[in-house]
Amino acid sequence: MHANNTFSPNRIFQLYNVAQWSLVLCQSVLSKEVKYSI
Repeated sequence: MHANNTFSPNRIFQLYNVAQWSLVLCQSVLSKEVKYSI
């Protein structure tokens, strides 16, 4: 296994950005659904 290839700081930063963006997107979608349902 190539540890330096799998756990490179750039890779972690990219995954962190994607996770953060998807979290914000899910929260906005959920808040919209809650507003429409209430």
